[in-house]
Amino acid sequence: AFSFYHKLTNLFIHLLTGITLYIFCRLCFTAVSSSSASPAMQALQNSNSQYSSALSLFIVAIWLVHPLQLSTVLYIVQRMAQLASLFTLLALTVYVHYRLAEKKGGQQKVVLPTISILFFLVLGVLCKENAALIPLYILAIESLLFRYQTNTIQNRRRLWVLQFILILLPVIIGFIYFLDHHEKLLNYASRDFTLADRLLTQPVVVVFYLGQILLPKLSSMGLFLDDFHVYRSFNSVVIFSILLLTGLTFLAILTRKRTPLIAFGIVWFLVSHLLESSFLPLEMVFEHRNYLALFGPVLSLVLGTLYACESLKCSGKSISVLAFIVILILAGQTMLRTLSWSSIESFAANHLINHPGSVRTHILLADIAFKNGNREVALSELEQVSRINPADISHHVLRVLAWCKDGVTKQQMDDAVNATASISYRKSARSILYAIRKIENNYATGICPAVSSKDLLRLTSALISNDVIRNLSLKYHLHARVLLSNNMLTEARSYYLKSWRISPKNTHPAFEIIQLLNERQLYKDACEIVAEFDKYQVKYNNNDVTESARLKNACHE
Repeated sequence: AFSFYHKLTNLFIHLLTGITLYIFCRLCFTAVSSSSASPAMQALQNSNSQYSSALSLFIVAIWLVHPLQLSTVLYIVQRMAQLASLFTLLALTVYVHYRLAEKKGGQQKVVLPTISILFFLVLGVLCKENAALIPLYILAIESLLFRYQTNTIQNRRRLWVLQFILILLPVIIGFIYFLDHHEKLLNYASRDFTLADRLLTQPVVVVFYLGQILLPKLSSMGLFLDDFHVYRSFNSVVIFSILLLTGLTFLAILTRKRTPLIAFGIVWFLVSHLLESSFLPLEMVFEHRNYLALFGPVLSLVLGTLYACESLKCSGKSISVLAFIVILILAGQTMLRTLSWSSIESFAANHLINHPGSVRTHILLADIAFKNGNREVALSELEQVSRINPADISHHVLRVLAWCKDGVTKQQMDDAVNATASISYRKSARSILYAIRKIENNYATGICPAVSSKDLLRLTSALISNDVIRNLSLKYHLHARVLLSNNMLTEARSYYLKSWRISPKNTHPAFEIIQLLNERQLYKDACEIVAEFDKYQVKYNNNDVTESARLKNACHE
């Protein structure tokens, strides 16, 4: 039930974003210069036109019910992508509305729209970094829809001020940020592909996205697309994809005057992928990256079809029937996808059929099997992961977790220690970290009799030595607890304090070592740690404040 309401909230945001997109679409139709539109398209200039309303509604209806949108809406964490898209559309709507008012001859003040756009820009970036593309969207809108046309010299000056604040200044700030953080932004150490591999693969990925938008194929869709082929050299597929994207770019340039809305749709799609399909060391493919991008191809395709219908003298009734059939097909596909999301088991089973080479799918199946008590099935799935991706050797540690109640051989423990020390695959490294935390917790509560304290110390020592496994605070905390179980108090104290000092808001390591020192009557040492609480400018929760106050009072006594 808890998950249901989260998904219901995402659905509400999706509808709200759709309404905003409808308003934005109507404004874009109104913005296009009448001199560039065909007779049928001239109806779009009138903001009160039923023709404009119906066309905008149809485009937004496709965007709302398209099956590619399903994973973004139903996967709760992608609310950040939804909200970033919503704030992006709000910012762009404000801009287009301001420019339309100015275009009609009004003396519009630039301060309020500028503040509003920057406000939505900040909100969007706080939700997800994609909203940083707002300046480029504005550049596309101005270049293709308004063409920098103004009525007076004063308005022209206002426009250039607006362009400087909303486009040039953010681009400069972004460039400075990149120069200052380029090592982190170009760090591929935790990926199993290189920068060159990514640059070769992303054109193919973007073309794949475009194909899924224009001709949706359910068997190729999925929340997990980690089985997508990584291209490590030029071949016919890479070259074709590059040529196709280049061709689309030239098509947008060639059609920018006669059919600016079609050009705008193409540019919208390309701009939408400039961040997540660029040189940044992100994962290769995700459906949610098309949540806002999908509007562009739909806009271009619908208007292109409308032009074709003009040439063929299609009747209004035939166009309406075609539109109804398109919506019906897309809604039906989305409904079919929804059925596989009815339970985690059906989702995993469906994903396995469509993406048998997906590592994440097999990990999900293993997790389900573990929860159902099917350890053999779970480990079989994890071994399958290792066969798909030899860099993923986390199953060695997970085997120890699964059998720590019954029996773990020396060889199995050695394999787990070696895997922990040598793992370089980041996703698996995270799995190993949390598996070791679970093993340590089970050991502390007596659930893991097959694992000795010395075996556990070997595991956490390997954990500490591997820089690929992040979350230093948790690593040090686990190691401290295991050191303590091996009666190594001095070393344990050091790692307890390291864990706390890295993340002062997490007071558990500090409270644990203070309690331990008090139990051993080392009150002076305990009070020295208590005194450190005032050094950190951290807002503790009420329980931590109460406990630290109690400890301080005890020290003063």
